[in-house]
Amino acid sequence: MAKSWSWSLALTAAVADQATVEVPTPGYDAERTDTSSVQLAVGAQVVDDERFDIAFNGDAATLTNLSGQEWPAGATVYVYVEAQGIDDIANGDLAAMQAEIDALKAEDEAQASEIADLQTRVAALEAVATGVTAKQGEK
Repeated sequence: MAKSWSWSLALTAAVADQATVEVPTPGYDAERTDTSSVQLAVGAQVVDDERFDIAFNGDAATLTNLSGQEWPAGATVYVYVEAQGIDDIANGDLAAMQAEIDALKAEDEAQASEIADLQTRVAALEAVATGVTAKQGEK
């Protein structure tokens, strides 16, 4: 299930047609947001895509009323937007991401093999050192 964000703002003043209002957007993540998925409701009315414009500006979004009607003071504005899917974040190149994961796994396996080899060498050196120490103790 894709992550999504939603924010709301109770209008303290009416928003005329062609006017803007700033909606706080805490948690907004520009890199992971599918701005084409924005949905808007004012009060209990869902607003068609062509009847508003929105520009995200970090911690706030500038919402422009293009509805031809005033949004009344006291109404609550609801903004909803979905996160991008993993394929979108990868710019549509899941194969490249999988190749990178596979390369990292291969590197991990190679390092594990090197570690095992080093552990074997350390054990052999410890055995030699123990033998040398034992012979010195016999003298």
